[in-house]
Amino acid sequence: MALSFSHDIDLYNQGILTIYILNASVIRRLALEGCQEDYDRVPSWLRDEINRDIEKFHKTGVWMIVSNEGVENFEVIAEKFSTKFWSC
Repeated sequence: MALSFSHDIDLYNQGILTIYILNASVIRRLALEGCQEDYDRVPSWLRDEINRDIEKFHKTGVWMIVSNEGVENFEVIAEKFSTKFWSC
């Protein structure tokens, strides 16, 4: 079944999610359960944002997500995403 990101994008458009959290949510879902068709359905503006975050990760080698739930090391997810969908 195809992944849909419309709910997360709606939350971002309403100001509930930041672009940082939206990117992390989409990257996580794509890395764990997505395929190329899912990635291709992500709006181009959001793919551009995601690519910027992935580029930053590749430069620093570090990605931590800070939320109300605590701190999460996001490096493993970012590496999975990179392996599946991203090239320099």
